[in-house]
Amino acid sequence: MSWLHLWTIVFFGAFGAFVVISALVAVRGYGEVRALFQAPVPPPADEGGRARRPGDEGD
Repeated sequence: MSWLHLWTIVFFGAFGAFVVISALVAVRGYGEVRALFQAPVPPPADEGGRARRPGDEGD
């Protein structure tokens, strides 16, 4: 595989990602698409350092 082949694949992959993300923003809105690409926020830890979950004591 030559460098031309490699750069063609990289270019069209990046261009395709740009088109797909732009279409998602147009259809769903910027806020909802931005939330798709953000890391999930862990729940706050209790005093013992263990993350609290629904159903734990005190809920």
